[in-house]
Amino acid sequence: MLVHFFYWTTNQAIVQRALGAKDLASGQKGILVAALFLLLMPLILNLPGLLSFHILGEGLKPIDASYPELVNRTFPTVLQGFFIAALFGAILSTFNSFLNSAATIYCKDLLPSISKRKFSDEELILYAKKVSTVMAIVTMIFAPLLMFGTDGIFLLTKRFAGFVNIPIVALFAIGLFNKTVSGLAARIALFTHIVLYFCIVWVFDVKINFVYVMAALFVFDVVLMLILGIFLKRTPYEENKINHADINLTNWKYASLTVCSLILGLFILYALLSPIGLASENGNPKLVVGIYALLQIIILIFFALKKNKQA
Repeated sequence: MLVHFFYWTTNQAIVQRALGAKDLASGQKGILVAALFLLLMPLILNLPGLLSFHILGEGLKPIDASYPELVNRTFPTVLQGFFIAALFGAILSTFNSFLNSAATIYCKDLLPSISKRKFSDEELILYAKKVSTVMAIVTMIFAPLLMFGTDGIFLLTKRFAGFVNIPIVALFAIGLFNKTVSGLAARIALFTHIVLYFCIVWVFDVKINFVYVMAALFVFDVVLMLILGIFLKRTPYEENKINHADINLTNWKYASLTVCSLILGLFILYALLSPIGLASENGNPKLVVGIYALLQIIILIFFALKKNKQA
């Protein structure tokens, strides 16, 4: 949950797209539609893995070759080219968006802290192009090295993401609920997290799943920042409520209903794929689906009554 909270609420590539919406309602619709597709991730990610295991068997080396081998075995030759073209287009789209986000972070956050000089729009665009070019070259150099990861590219990237995603979520939480913790306290917690995470996962190779290490360090990061915030305080910031761009900040009328339905869908999906659902011979998936239908009807009735009451 913490990893996904980082990706969907603080990742620049996602946030930047939401901020590019014409109004608040459009941004909410985009994020919530993306969340709906996120509930399909078990089908998108796990189902091909299960099919690959049953069709190809165990012992495939490297394990990252299972997906392309599955496509090669199951798709006719004509569709293989179409599939590769679609996959390549999706990869390039994601890669370009992340390069754009990296350039935005540099131009809007890092560059002003490095230089106090005012930059024109033309100069910022030039800097963004340079940063994107450097990032693209560095990425193309290091990306092939991921194939040497023993546990596969997916797990390797998730482990490395633990260096930054968990402390960023902790910083976001502290900034949201506390107005006095200073930037120095946040930076100390960030660097402490990096050192501890590296030592626990790689140096001492503790036999605990790295996801649990992330969860424990999240609590540690928050507590450390709160303790340091007692001694390293800042002047409480004032929330800026001025709408400079004159953007319509009216919430989408179905936002609350959609959020509640998605949260319910998340818990039901977890139950459906657990031993009380499909993961056990003694499970009862029909009961889980029935409970979901009942709770969804209750949610719809609640919001309908609330709307009538407000009217």
